[in-house]
Amino acid sequence: ALGDLKLSAQDLNNKTVVVNDNVKVLEGPSQGKQGIVRYIYKGIVFLYDGNEEENSGYVAAKATMCEKVKLAVGDFSGTGKDSEPGPLVFDDQPSSPRSPLSPKKPWQSRESDREFNRGDSDSLFAIGQTLRIRIGPLKGYLCRVTGIRRSDVTVKLDS
Repeated sequence: ALGDLKLSAQDLNNKTVVVNDNVKVLEGPSQGKQGIVRYIYKGIVFLYDGNEEENSGYVAAKATMCEKVKLAVGDFSGTGKDSEPGPLVFDDQPSSPRSPLSPKKPWQSRESDREFNRGDSDSLFAIGQTLRIRIGPLKGYLCRVTGIRRSDVTVKLDS
């Protein structure tokens, strides 16, 4: 169903990946990168890593080229002062039942937490940003973002 395309995807081991899962890219141009899933669309996962400089920390990869991972909590391989944290552990369990999948769209997920989008580094658009309209009667036109309020973006046509 169309709803399934946006809420979850299958990783390399056919485990279900949902938003907020920790995922590592195993193949492709983004190989070795790891991050938190922020969006899923048609089997493509959009990962966010705050330490990544390029593309504001976002990486896109096919879900089938990724592997869902879970950082081991309190898992140490030794007891001495030189002991390193344990390796990454693969998550065999489905996502927590305490956080059910929300039917909200990705850009609506944090609307209730903030009144304005200004100053938020996670926002999809920025005031002054130039965009190209992709669908509708104005397809192909260039426009400039003039205002952002929750999930509404106000633009001014340039062309």
